Amino acid sequence: MNEALTELRHELADVQRRVQEAERSLLAADVRLSAVSDTIRQAEEFLGVDPSSHPQADQGERPDTPRPESSGEPKPLERLIIEALADGLDTPVSAIVSHAQLNRPGTTSRQITNCASRLQSKGKILIVGRGLYRLVIKESRT
Repeated sequence: MNEALTELRHELADVQRRVQEAERSLLAADVRLSAVSDTIRQAEEFLGVDPSSHPQADQGERPDTPRPESSGEPKPLERLIIEALADGLDTPVSAIVSHAQLNRPGTTSRQITNCASRLQSKGKILIVGRGLYRLVIKESRT
C-alpha cells in the first residue's frame, strides 16, 4: 500500500511538472505571437497598408491565453523579463531587451539589465553565461 502511494505521488509530481512545462511553452508561444503581431502591425502602419486587407487569425481558437493590459498601463519590467524567459531555455540578453522594449518603448537596455540583475539576486532567474539568462524553475515538492 505504501509503495503504491509513493508511486502515485511520483506520478502526480511528474504530471505537475509536465503541466508547468506546457504552461511555460504556451506563454512563450503567446509572447512570440504577440511580438510577431506587433511587428506586422508596425510594418503595416509604416507601409500604409490597411490591416483589414488580409485574413486575421481566429482568436476564438486560443483558450485563455494571457492578454496585454488594455488599461494603457505598461507591463512591469520584471514581468516582461520573465515572459522573455518563459520557454525555460538559455536566452540572450538581446532577446530580453528586444521583448521588453517592444512592450515598453523608451526603456533603456541598462534599465532592463539592472532589473534582470535584481531578479537574479532574488533567485528568480539565473545568469548562465555572459549575456545568457534562464528562468529558475521551481520544482514541486511532494
